[in-house]
Amino acid sequence: MQAIQQQERGSLYRRDILCLLTIFISSMDFLGIGGDFLAIFLLAYLILHIRHIVITQQAILLALFSIFYFIFYSYHNSFVFADLLKYLVMPWACYLVGSHFIRNSPNRNLLLLMIISISAGFFLHGTLNVVSYQFFHRVDERYARLAYDFWHKDYLSVTAQGLLFLFPAAISIGLLFFGDRKWTIPSLLVLSISLYNAIQQAYRAFFFVSGLLIVGILIYILFTAKISLRRRLHIILGVVILFLIVLIVWEADIAHLKSTFVSTRLYRRITQGDLLNAGGRINIWKSFFDNWLRYPFGSNNQFVLYGGQTYAHNFWLDIYRVAGILPFIFSISATIDEIIILFRFGRLHTDRSISPIAFCFTSAAIINFMVEPIYIANPYIYYFFLMIQGGINGAMHQSKSEVTP
Repeated sequence: MQAIQQQERGSLYRRDILCLLTIFISSMDFLGIGGDFLAIFLLAYLILHIRHIVITQQAILLALFSIFYFIFYSYHNSFVFADLLKYLVMPWACYLVGSHFIRNSPNRNLLLLMIISISAGFFLHGTLNVVSYQFFHRVDERYARLAYDFWHKDYLSVTAQGLLFLFPAAISIGLLFFGDRKWTIPSLLVLSISLYNAIQQAYRAFFFVSGLLIVGILIYILFTAKISLRRRLHIILGVVILFLIVLIVWEADIAHLKSTFVSTRLYRRITQGDLLNAGGRINIWKSFFDNWLRYPFGSNNQFVLYGGQTYAHNFWLDIYRVAGILPFIFSISATIDEIIILFRFGRLHTDRSISPIAFCFTSAAIINFMVEPIYIANPYIYYFFLMIQGGINGAMHQSKSEVTP
């Protein structure tokens, strides 16, 4: 009997490896057909496990979001068959597959492995894009801010490129603070290349999100985590010393670091491209709310936004701009439900590392949702986010004694 159980656990483990490999290949957008890989994987998984899929409130909200977004998006744009899977099926399917995959595995580390697999796929794709742009397809940066997609052989927006690094960086920050020591070098490597991309592309959102994440982690460690007073004092002292070192290096322009940074596009965008300048987020959002009641069911680029902007630069507002109030409401409801589940997961899960790392990933995503049109720029980024949110829900119900084949 024990041998049979060990054999079953071995087959489960091989199945998990196969699923993780497929998820990694899909998130890397291998050969430019990552979306096709993901669609095939989702459909095959749902068909094989249809009897054991648990429908949750979150899945229902995402299904309603998918239905109404697809209806109004198709009404305002010419229908393409590929959109049927892309917008009608993938949001709720990713959530359900992520939830069932984690819930029905005896491996307690599977959620972390899934998060790392997705982040590694994003990171590898982004790194290939950086190499392609830097050495083969660089443009005159005085006139354009572009990145280059290695797989699709075409230029893409800095926002779409930045998203490929933002989530791996958030996971790396979480692993540095809460993970095992074995993750230190890989995390520093990911952060170094992500930082290089953000500086080279003048991607301010990376610094905004990462900065908030680090501050939030420090506040959590100092005031919430169960650590000794001595360790708290060491952390405070370390932060103060680091701040003084940065201040001295900046003011003294040691190794010409200040003068070099001041000459970069990133510095110019930070100092000259603030929120209230032309094209700034606040002015765009104000112009959005001046027009939103005129288009309760979305529009085909008829919204008049400040500075002639195409996007509202907000995940939920851009959903409203394209498909109207119904998918807007369901997307906000789904996000609120995700936050509630995340806090519940943090209270119930005993693992000290996976809970804060999941919190880092989700926090980085939601902060970025506030300032970027993620669903419009790259909906697959959102789909993998939903797969992880489903995994978080599944981890809350994970049981070693009840494993569904």
